[in-house]
Amino acid sequence: MKYNLPIVLLCLLCTSCYHAYYAPNTAHVPLLSQKGEAKLTAAIGTGANTEATSGEVQLAFAATKNLGFMVNGFTASQSEETEDNHEKGSGSYIEAAPGLFMPISRNGKWRGELYAGAGTGSVTNNYGIPSSSKVGVTKAFLQPAIGYKSSYLEVAFTPKVSFINWKVKEDRVQADRDSYDKTDVDYISQHPRFTAFEPSLIIRAGGENVKGQLGITYSSTNIKGYELTEELLLTIGISLGFGQKNK
Repeated sequence: MKYNLPIVLLCLLCTSCYHAYYAPNTAHVPLLSQKGEAKLTAAIGTGANTEATSGEVQLAFAATKNLGFMVNGFTASQSEETEDNHEKGSGSYIEAAPGLFMPISRNGKWRGELYAGAGTGSVTNNYGIPSSSKVGVTKAFLQPAIGYKSSYLEVAFTPKVSFINWKVKEDRVQADRDSYDKTDVDYISQHPRFTAFEPSLIIRAGGENVKGQLGITYSSTNIKGYELTEELLLTIGISLGFGQKNK
């Protein structure tokens, strides 16, 4: 039995007989609406397959009335005692993107966005001493989004598309003991590029400047026959708004 795990990590990790090498981060859809507005979000979450614990920090800023910038960081880890070994995995990822935002309804509550960016990170898996691997991850992504924004509720959806590149930086997997893991790392070396369709639903509710956030992100890749990535990330967090002036 095997499993998988990104990011955007980015990426990551392992459960009992399961190691993953990529997991999606939560798509950042800030729904900025005016120059000088900023949004800071912090969230924790878990992968549905791997059950890895994740943490995220997201920052967005509106430089003009239609131009925004975002920077996002993601990390995840997990460890588990198996029958023979203490296995663990960890990963981290950071990305940045410029983007455009604008109202798409007359009252300005419905908004459209388009961000395009790139990120980098790595995931380390320990399969039991001395067997381990380290895989670097780089990613480019295109993130169109549509959302509803009021003083107390924000709902957004994005059909995000990511283009991921793996690079095996360390391969100390023992083929005689870890046949599944050796097969996975060899596959990554031979097929370092793949595409992921990563739709996300983001819901924020609360006060004008402080809202709770729920994020659901699904990741579907074009990798066939191998379980190497996390498919579903669930996160909860808090979102803080700054610089928004009521008109």
